[in-house]
Amino acid sequence: MDFNATHDIKLVLSSWYNLDYCLSLLSKTSSLA
Repeated sequence: MDFNATHDIKLVLSSWYNLDYCLSLLSKTSSLA
């Protein structure tokens, strides 16, 4: 397995995870507002 390929995959997965986390935070704060 190419190291750069796995690194890119990890970056993509972490960015998607962070996006999902931010969206859940936004929905929580908006429901509180």
